[in-house]
Amino acid sequence: MQRIAILGGSGSGKSTLARALGKKLNLPVVHMDQHYFSAGWVEPDHAHWREKVAAMCAEDRWVMDGNYSKTFDLRLPRADLIIFLDFPTWLCTWRVFKRTTFGFGKVRPDSAVGCPERFDPQFLLYVLNYRRQRAPKIREKLIELGTSTRILSSPNDINEFLEELTI
Repeated sequence: MQRIAILGGSGSGKSTLARALGKKLNLPVVHMDQHYFSAGWVEPDHAHWREKVAAMCAEDRWVMDGNYSKTFDLRLPRADLIIFLDFPTWLCTWRVFKRTTFGFGKVRPDSAVGCPERFDPQFLLYVLNYRRQRAPKIREKLIELGTSTRILSSPNDINEFLEELTI
């Protein structure tokens, strides 16, 4: 495994898993949020974003975390393994709430420079509706691709997966 894509709802642990895999497999970690946003949570032009993603995907080795479904066509076919974190909505919502409460106003290590943690009602709705609205589409895409996939549905699944890995 030289290129691993990690997908999943906000609060599912994508960035944490990416760091763990990067360390264990000695792979560079790409947190897509760091490359998407500019300071102040400014979103890029779509064409420019796709160019950036294409360049990141062209690298030989990476662990890339983030959804950004409009770039699935660039990222997922290049991945040797796709990990989908399909966690319960209540757990993801709790984690996002905790992250927002304790990190409010601070920039997380996996966020873009100048993008401090904030409360955003629209983002909360995204988290609450992710598993019902977006997860089924991701599952369909994974079946369509036929790429090696692991669907992990709990923190225990992640721990077992990491223990199974051999270098």
